[in-house]
Amino acid sequence: MQYDVRVDIKEVEKRLGFQFKQEIAAAVPSALNRVAVSARVTAVNDINTVTGLKKSSIRERLPIYRATRAQPEAKIVAKKYAPNLINFSAREVKSGVSANAWRNRKIYKGAFIGNQGRTVFSRTDYRPATGQRRTLRQHTRRAHQRNGYTRGNVAVPSHAVRAHSVGNGAKKPRAKIKALYGPSVPKTFLQDAVQRSISATIKTRWPIEFERQVAFRMSKL
Repeated sequence: MQYDVRVDIKEVEKRLGFQFKQEIAAAVPSALNRVAVSARVTAVNDINTVTGLKKSSIRERLPIYRATRAQPEAKIVAKKYAPNLINFSAREVKSGVSANAWRNRKIYKGAFIGNQGRTVFSRTDYRPATGQRRTLRQHTRRAHQRNGYTRGNVAVPSHAVRAHSVGNGAKKPRAKIKALYGPSVPKTFLQDAVQRSISATIKTRWPIEFERQVAFRMSKL
């Protein structure tokens, strides 16, 4: 998002006189930087309202690149940041993990808290226990135990069949896991509602800050 202030600068030059062009030029970067600070406050408040992220964490990810006389342009850049769900009052429940991301408490089924309580994970390739997958085979082997199992003329003792059975206590295959993340600062920063709010702040604060900076420099003449 960009906001062009050149029209306002030319209007002030005509009103005060071109002999004060240097003072006006010096006022521009100072005014832009002050407006950028106000715009960031608006962005931080809006992102906090939408996501529930801490304002201090949001502010750290929205640095301001200050304007200078050589480069009269102030920028607010949203750095990549999407914290793990553990930062949103996460707690384990029977069916998974409950977290309050986006200011909306939700249960993430199958998730769990690991990494010594620092991270919420989700199982991405979960499979039931091996014993549960072989229930039919278990029934077949138990039937063989009752009736005796014979292949050709060779009888297999029932204790030999039991030695190969797989019970419910069999070790589960390891499931793949991934960390679950909450709201993204850059994505929220670019939402239309947030951008409109920032734009409104810039349009309101620019003329005020610009006039103040011009008046300050004119008073020193």
